[in-house]
Amino acid sequence: MVRRFLLGVLACCAAVLTCAVPAHALGVVDDDPAVAARGAGDMRAVIRGSDAALWTRSWDGSSWTAWTSLGGELTSGPSISARPDGVYDVVARGTDGAVYHKAFTPAGGWTEWASLGGGFLSAPAVSYRQGTGQIDVVGVGLDNALYFKSYEPGTGWSEWATLGGGLAGRPGMISPDPQHIEIYARGTAGDLFEKYWTPSTGWSEYLPLGGQLISGISATAWDANRRDVFARAIDGALWIRSWTNTGAWAPWARLGGAPSSAPGATAVGPNRLEVFVRGGQQVASNSFSSTWTGWRGFGYAPLFSAPPPAVVPGPTPGSSLRLNAGFGCIPVGGRVPVRIRIKQRSSRLKPRVIKIVFFIDGGKHKRTDRHRPYKTRIRVSYRRGSRHRVHARIYFRRKGSHRVHRKTVSKRFTMCP
Repeated sequence: MVRRFLLGVLACCAAVLTCAVPAHALGVVDDDPAVAARGAGDMRAVIRGSDAALWTRSWDGSSWTAWTSLGGELTSGPSISARPDGVYDVVARGTDGAVYHKAFTPAGGWTEWASLGGGFLSAPAVSYRQGTGQIDVVGVGLDNALYFKSYEPGTGWSEWATLGGGLAGRPGMISPDPQHIEIYARGTAGDLFEKYWTPSTGWSEYLPLGGQLISGISATAWDANRRDVFARAIDGALWIRSWTNTGAWAPWARLGGAPSSAPGATAVGPNRLEVFVRGGQQVASNSFSSTWTGWRGFGYAPLFSAPPPAVVPGPTPGSSLRLNAGFGCIPVGGRVPVRIRIKQRSSRLKPRVIKIVFFIDGGKHKRTDRHRPYKTRIRVSYRRGSRHRVHARIYFRRKGSHRVHRKTVSKRFTMCP
């Protein structure tokens, strides 16, 4: 009986991770960019586009390519990791809450999306494990605990294993030296925690590293003697905390900026870091090589939708364009005197006239005037007693706008009997 009860408890615990989440219940989480590099001449950035697909662009040492879609329907930002042989691994959360994997190989290009299962509250993180060739994936499950899965060449993917904890947001993961895994994750109270694994120690306890964070984590290691952990803090800026082989963590340092996402960071090489963030619909980057360059624009995120142009107010009762044609009847062979008066009570809406085209009826007898006082006399020879209409088409701009507007006003006249 006790055994049956324990099996039931274990089944319930497993269900926390493996039960699929209905697609309609999932919002987008951790919509952050990510970046990975094999060196100064080989780097890839990935991001979730506004169409929910994965998009990528690459760096060849001198320039970036344009964004290219890799498809998919993501409910989180992606994470990316580079292998020494030129393979890049990308993971992200799908519409069912599971983790999906996609890889780039130099010989074959991008693979199709493959489900790794599970059910997650956060975006996953991915890392190449030095010394073994394994690929490790970690994310925050539906019970706010960390779950871990690894791929071993020749064996395939393991099952998901729980690492416990009470966490939130995308974790960061690195392998700073052979057979060594380090995971950095934000606690539900906003502080940073570290958890590591080595063959001799197994998994450590969660080690507190402080901070007041509001985003997921990105971690880098350019060699075994350096760690850098990045996150967005409660002031909205990006912050960094670093460790060196002296054995002590430096205090949190502010990198500033105005990100709307967590960072995506990579170590390009010794003493070389690249960090990317979203800033609304744009992406920004910051580079480190002995010192930080400061934030620079990286263009708009894929499928950027420009805001509609500002609506230019039309004439109000206090601002009008009027046609004055002070005449009774027009004798045959006579001239139609017409004049435009611009009247306004508010200088804010005063139009700047570019030109006025005067014409009779459907366009016969045209005159164009580009200068004040905007008046003309048009000769007409219509049948006695016939009725006609004189028009003035005004082309103008409003104050503070480059857009050319057009308005046509008219007045009827009659040929004398």
